[in-house]
Amino acid sequence: MAAPDILIQFVRDALIAGCSRDDIRTALETAGWSGKQISAALAVFSEIKFTLPVPQPRPRVTTRDAFIYALLFIALFSSAAHLVVLGLELMEFWLWDADGSPFMTNSVQWSIAVLIVMAPLFIGLTLSINRQIAA
Repeated sequence: MAAPDILIQFVRDALIAGCSRDDIRTALETAGWSGKQISAALAVFSEIKFTLPVPQPRPRVTTRDAFIYALLFIALFSSAAHLVVLGLELMEFWLWDADGSPFMTNSVQWSIAVLIVMAPLFIGLTLSINRQIAA
């Protein structure tokens, strides 16, 4: 839950005035603010000792991030589903297909095609996201 701007401004002013975080929390609880709002407002500022309150960087999700994660999910789901289909087709061919029918059915071809495209896409996106998180 995000803290309202007026609450963040109050916490900033109180920290500048030299009030402790416990005193600020007590005052805000007495005024009727919820614990989540108070914690969110206090979390905006680092606990580093400095003349002025030091703001902490806020994590944010951009539209690009949402698109990348959606693409990652689609690649994962497609790869997993077609891997299962391919596995079932292979089991059917090896275990029950005694009449000599051709193995490369339409579903096998589609599964292989999707895996050729989606599996490297999934692996590449996963590695890219992991590098961004590590940075």
